[in-house]
Amino acid sequence: MRKLTMIAMLSLVLAVICVPVDARADDGRWEIGPRLILVTAGGEPTNDLTGGGIYGRYHLNDQWKIGFAVDSMTGDFEEPYRLLGIASTEVVDGTVDLLVFSASIEREYGAPADKSRWFWNAGLGFSSPDVTDVTGLIPGGGTFDLTTDAGTETLLMLSGGLRRRLGKNWNLEVGVRFDQHFTDWTIRDRDSAGTATLSNYNAYGAQLGVTYRF
Repeated sequence: MRKLTMIAMLSLVLAVICVPVDARADDGRWEIGPRLILVTAGGEPTNDLTGGGIYGRYHLNDQWKIGFAVDSMTGDFEEPYRLLGIASTEVVDGTVDLLVFSASIEREYGAPADKSRWFWNAGLGFSSPDVTDVTGLIPGGGTFDLTTDAGTETLLMLSGGLRRRLGKNWNLEVGVRFDQHFTDWTIRDRDSAGTATLSNYNAYGAQLGVTYRF
């Protein structure tokens, strides 16, 4: 899945650079379309998240926009037993699924008719992660059975990149992003009653998308 996502992203990057543009930009205030996301993290709770979703924006004027997005992302919960100081006879990962709802403000540079424009945006997101249970064997005997209450996450989101006009209504963009996750995770071992908590983590990487303006 991650390999296919990276191939798709590289293909879109080439398209941003190589696609010729002849038509003038449309004057519509709305844009909407799909995007791909690939970010890496520090390993607690995950090394990477991949996914994508639907995003859009409303043009306040030629420079400022209000954005919105719904993104679904998934990744491995890397060796969660280590957070509780538990050893395992083998590497066992869980799965983290995020459905993120977000809103943002964006600044774009360049005239609407320019075929390429730089942009940055800042946003706020919310998610209720779904984390799978993890079980395994402890060296020397015994077991662990971990369950996670992930609560609700709040995300501070920053991104920026290059947007290229494909025609009168279509735009293709490539960007980098940084997401700070503020969390309230509690990981509990049903066998030993031990617990661990996770209060924050960050993720950074790339995003690629295409929008239709109307």
